[in-house]
Amino acid sequence: MANQYQRSPMAFIGGAVAALLALTIVSGCVKRPPAYNTATAVQKSTIMENDPYKKTNWINGPEFYCAPLQMCRMFLRARVLDGGAMVFYQMYVHDDAFKWRFYDKAHDRNGDLMNFVSLDRRTRTTNSAVKTIEIFVIDLDDAYMNRARTEGLDFKVTGTRGAKIFALPPHYVQGFMSVVDAQRF
Repeated sequence: MANQYQRSPMAFIGGAVAALLALTIVSGCVKRPPAYNTATAVQKSTIMENDPYKKTNWINGPEFYCAPLQMCRMFLRARVLDGGAMVFYQMYVHDDAFKWRFYDKAHDRNGDLMNFVSLDRRTRTTNSAVKTIEIFVIDLDDAYMNRARTEGLDFKVTGTRGAKIFALPPHYVQGFMSVVDAQRF
């Protein structure tokens, strides 16, 4: 007599197919961040806002996610005065992590200390774990951004309880800078 809890091979295969189908449907519903894999994709997603009263153009690059499964995103921002006489650049970073690093300074790959500005730091509880959200800016200049077109941007940000490396690839900088260049000249 067969055990009433034994399943036939066909029932097992049917269950596996149903599980895979459900997984496929659910994963298709998950919103994934857009991938900016080319300079053209970055250029097309870069937004410019003009302030006619201050004679200033703000240029914001698209949000670039640090890596899959990391709650970290960053983007470049530039302020261009009308006529392109002066440009001011910043790299904005929003890091959401379980590690409480308390960032307070940044160095580039050459060991140079960068101008680091902490904008916000707060904690939040998720699933009985506490995370820190740190938002900061690294100021950049023209010479630095022109080098970054071929090298990309790469900074080690440190705090009292740890460090992390944040990087933007060269194609991101190239796409962003093409929009800035169009406003300068």
